[in-house]
Amino acid sequence: MKSLTLYNPVQLEQIQEFIYDTFGGEEDGLIAHELTSEYVHTDVQIVAPEGRSRTFVTFGMGAREMNGPHPDLCHVELVMCTSKDLDIYSEDAMKIANELVSLSKFPFRENTWLHHGHTINASDAFREAFGFDAFTFI
Repeated sequence: MKSLTLYNPVQLEQIQEFIYDTFGGEEDGLIAHELTSEYVHTDVQIVAPEGRSRTFVTFGMGAREMNGPHPDLCHVELVMCTSKDLDIYSEDAMKIANELVSLSKFPFRENTWLHHGHTINASDAFREAFGFDAFTFI
């Protein structure tokens, strides 16, 4: 197993500010903390701004460089939007957060990269809960 990569405190503050500035929800949301990590420590910020969709944003994945074809394409975080009616404290919200954490490990486990147009199979738990077979990155 490769060593764990983390953002430094300045980078962590910058990415959290970016999430709040871009997606809102600084005061209305939560963070799903990953308890054990492999390759990168990935937490998921769940923001729930008034009247907008729920947005799940990883932070941690981008701390480690993926094996991409160009340096500008080697550091990413994942974003998933859901219905504004999704309760951010629900079991379904946690399934989404867990799936994003799992996806954040994929490029390091497989020595590859994620980018526009790539598709990855969804986990059985995600497929059963939401009926989606795969994720396509846009």
